[in-house]
Amino acid sequence: MALGIHHVQSLVPDTASNPDDTTVFAAPGTNQRAYIQWVSVTVTTVQASSVIQLEDGVGGAVVFHVDSTKAGTTKQVFEGEGLRLSKNTLLNCTIVGATGVVATVDAEIRVRGQAQG
Repeated sequence: MALGIHHVQSLVPDTASNPDDTTVFAAPGTNQRAYIQWVSVTVTTVQASSVIQLEDGVGGAVVFHVDSTKAGTTKQVFEGEGLRLSKNTLLNCTIVGATGVVATVDAEIRVRGQAQG
């Protein structure tokens, strides 16, 4: 993947035909790492007892979460170099709880190269 800043947007529908995991930003590549500069989650269709989670890889550490029982937008800016994901790991979105939630995830992500070794 090209080094530099990437703006991504991903529609996240949690339905019977599209359960749980949605890739927001693909793994950048060997010896590259993604840094989240900011992320915004807009919930358009709500469900009781549900949470939207952004993960460092599928099933990885939760780096940001939003209550998806209320419509609206939640934004988080990560200061400094940004929130660093694991080397060559994707940014995943999963919805925990009731199905039927629909949201849009926007993010600005910087990709940097890593020294070998």
